[in-house]
Amino acid sequence: MQVFKCLMRIIRRNAVYLLIYVVALSFMGVAMAANAVPSQAESSDPYERAALNIAMVDRDGSTLSHGIADFLATQGTIVDVEDDALALQDAVAKGEVEYLLIVPQGYEEAFVEAVQEGDDLPQMEAVYSYYARPGALEDASVASYVGLVSAYLTLGQAQAAGGPLAAAAAGAAAPPEGAAPEDVAQAAAAASAAPEGAAAAEAAAASAAASDGATSAAEGTAPVGVTMVPPAEIDDAAIADAVDAALDAAAEKAPVELVRAEGEVQESAQFSFYLKFSSYGIFAAIVACVGAVMSTVNAPEVRRRHGASPLSTLSLNVQMALACLVVTLLAWGWTFGLGLVVFGDSAAAAGTGGVALMALVLFVFSLVPLGIALLVGLAGASTVISNAVGNICGLVVSFFGGAWVPLSLVGPEIQAAAHFLPGYWFTTAIDLCAQAPLSGDAWATLGLCLAVLLLFAAVFTLAGLLVGRLRSQSSGSGAPVGALADAGF
Repeated sequence: MQVFKCLMRIIRRNAVYLLIYVVALSFMGVAMAANAVPSQAESSDPYERAALNIAMVDRDGSTLSHGIADFLATQGTIVDVEDDALALQDAVAKGEVEYLLIVPQGYEEAFVEAVQEGDDLPQMEAVYSYYARPGALEDASVASYVGLVSAYLTLGQAQAAGGPLAAAAAGAAAPPEGAAPEDVAQAAAAASAAPEGAAAAEAAAASAAASDGATSAAEGTAPVGVTMVPPAEIDDAAIADAVDAALDAAAEKAPVELVRAEGEVQESAQFSFYLKFSSYGIFAAIVACVGAVMSTVNAPEVRRRHGASPLSTLSLNVQMALACLVVTLLAWGWTFGLGLVVFGDSAAAAGTGGVALMALVLFVFSLVPLGIALLVGLAGASTVISNAVGNICGLVVSFFGGAWVPLSLVGPEIQAAAHFLPGYWFTTAIDLCAQAPLSGDAWATLGLCLAVLLLFAAVFTLAGLLVGRLRSQSSGSGAPVGALADAGF
């Protein structure tokens, strides 16, 4: 086994390829799977609002601006930022603040004037990242809160504990002015004797009264039972009441329940995503390492020594095949083992049979880059060329296999072209194994995927042997190009 030991020393000298392509990229796959795919626990957790780092610059110092600050305190963590242009820019650019609100001087005065005249509310300056959706949602929440303050002032219901609708309902239920006491008592008795179905009618009447109140406010007249606040009466006390009422109203949140369609997110999705993402690392590592071994074996001096040595061709072939298989097993074992350790719960969701099938699929897929490495090495390619082939082929196979972008998001032309590359059959087989136990049709599809992958590996291996045979028979070769080329199988 001297040749095998020598080849293992060559592999150790080129271990950097395994460290980069297998170890480093597998950890990248772990990070991608952990962030891109929700885990089983995360998918079952209740909805929680995203907590933001919020900064507010209050240049107005008014009751309204203080109310806005109190509202923002309920939305996230308040971060103190100096009111300086450079400090504000740094806070947003460095990610220290995800939402920045600047209340200009004189905002409350302009706000009250707009409410009195029925004009559009003045704008505040908000800064958030263009790609941060929570920042945009927070800006909409601030606009909603300011709109609530305006509504309370407009309808004059800052003092009403139940808000505008309750006041409108109370106004609708109030007896007309000057009504006789016996009429009031008769109306009360009729209301108490009304059937339960009348509750819906009363709610509708209250809602209609509130709508009439809003319309009357826009037209400058007050609805029955609703006391409008004249413009002169919008003072600090009225604003404070409106701010508090709006804050209480904004605190009321609609219940949110996450409902996922059946099969939308599989419990083993993280583990399967990790395996699919790792296809590039396995592909590049095997081609680069085996290519380095083959380029060393095919050096002219080494070929001359092989030709003059008493070692049989069969023994040479077996030892070289074992060395190449060791590289494949190292890449396969590390990738699959790391996935089991990190995503054990996700893998367990596929069951023992599903995990075993995934291991088989990944190993069969690893034979494809092994065949390409033999083809490149027996063709006389250098280590640099082997690296380039491994990277390019790995990227192409991974992309067309849907490892990075789901094929459902690409055009039909790309989907059709993906069928001619091994990555598509690999990811399809992984998705099937994640749904274990399999049905009869699923078993047939899985068998087809494995057969296609084995066919790819066989074609590349036979092509490599053919190229090696042709090179060994070419004029001026002087010696066999490599042991595997002389095998004749």
